[in-house]
Amino acid sequence: MLKQEIEEAKLTIPQQNCFRQLLIGIADKEGRLGTMEKQYIQHLFEPVDGQFEQADIESLWKHSETVLKAAITVAVLSGRYPIDQARRISKLAQQFGFAARRLRNLEDQALRAIQFRGQQMNMDVTHTLTEVLSKDGSAKLQGDSVTDEVSYSDFMQGLWQSDADLIQHTQHTAIEWEDSEDETS
Repeated sequence: MLKQEIEEAKLTIPQQNCFRQLLIGIADKEGRLGTMEKQYIQHLFEPVDGQFEQADIESLWKHSETVLKAAITVAVLSGRYPIDQARRISKLAQQFGFAARRLRNLEDQALRAIQFRGQQMNMDVTHTLTEVLSKDGSAKLQGDSVTDEVSYSDFMQGLWQSDADLIQHTQHTAIEWEDSEDETS
């Protein structure tokens, strides 16, 4: 969903570089970028070879809501919304002239969209896990040596996969961002 918004914005390469750097600045944890955050940021933008020119943040003013939605999303990829990242996003929102209430609405929307997608993924994992456990149960009845550890391992693999799928496919959800410009600040 965000990737599509970014593509539809038809940002220049320098604007994309600025956008990318803003997201890296939000996601940065003590001088390093987490794997999930790095992959998500790479996913949002087309690869650019050798073009490092970067536009000013003011050039993204027209796309500020998309920038903030992406920043919030990258900040909560770990399942938490760390205070240091929330502060960085708040400063970015101030640079774009967003009122605190409007930013709070965007944060709520981002968290609801991710939660909704997580629930969808959870239903998929639950279905897969049920199938695996059913197969394990039928194997035990047939005398095969399938232990509870295998089931637990499959369960943990299913959880890990659901998290990975959630991160990779959050932008493909049918949830649309609400138009917060209709609300007063």
